[in-house]
Amino acid sequence: MKTFGQESRLQLALSADRPEESASEVPNFDGGIRFLFDGWKGRFASPVGPVNNVPLSVGISGTLRTYAYGTAGTNVSLSQIGQGQAVALDALIPIVPDDGGDGPSLVLTGEWTAGNGDGDQMFLWNGGLPALSAATNGLNLDPGVAGFDGKGNFTLVDIQSWNGQLQFQFPKSWNTFLTAGYGEVFSDNVGGLAGGAAAAKLYNDDSVMFANLFHDFSPNFRAGVEYDRFDTHYATGPLGTGSGSDAIDHRVMVSSWVRF
Repeated sequence: MKTFGQESRLQLALSADRPEESASEVPNFDGGIRFLFDGWKGRFASPVGPVNNVPLSVGISGTLRTYAYGTAGTNVSLSQIGQGQAVALDALIPIVPDDGGDGPSLVLTGEWTAGNGDGDQMFLWNGGLPALSAATNGLNLDPGVAGFDGKGNFTLVDIQSWNGQLQFQFPKSWNTFLTAGYGEVFSDNVGGLAGGAAAAKLYNDDSVMFANLFHDFSPNFRAGVEYDRFDTHYATGPLGTGSGSDAIDHRVMVSSWVRF
């Protein structure tokens, strides 16, 4: 990684990493470019981290990863190759910047991604597809990365995602902030990677709306409350029939943290 500039900074990064599927014998290639401007900052915090002044930041990154597939059994020839690839656009924009005093601050963050074979980048998302193991098809893959179409062809899962959130920091003396946002993960082909009753377990669209309120009672103790609405759209109806169905879940969570 190389950083250029001082107040206005440009970061370039490139890496060759352990392959997502070891049997492919080809490293993952990841890279990105990011622009930061220290002259425009807003106050921002993660649920467990301190409130910091963070600069305006926009970036684009991408990944290339190779997958291989062979016929069932062990010591098979991995003759089918799938080329996974994905791109992500990210931004952190202080809408109401920090004024250096006791005033409020408002920060917008967001991300959009599109690609295939990158299901491992979506935390806990798998579309209902099981992991693929060497015992059945000559490879080891995490769930949600790849499956088989109606003709039995090895197929990488297409995925698109986007999310956005606003974080409002009340005046510094309040030690309180509010966050609200929306996120969605969608696949246009996962519903076609199984048939019959198995398809009833496949979901192709996950979304969440959330809002939370946090307060720091001291520099070391934080508490918060959050409301979430989850919506999972299944590719087909019960037992693989019908035009699909939605499972909606409402949740309220109260949490606290002690930071050392």
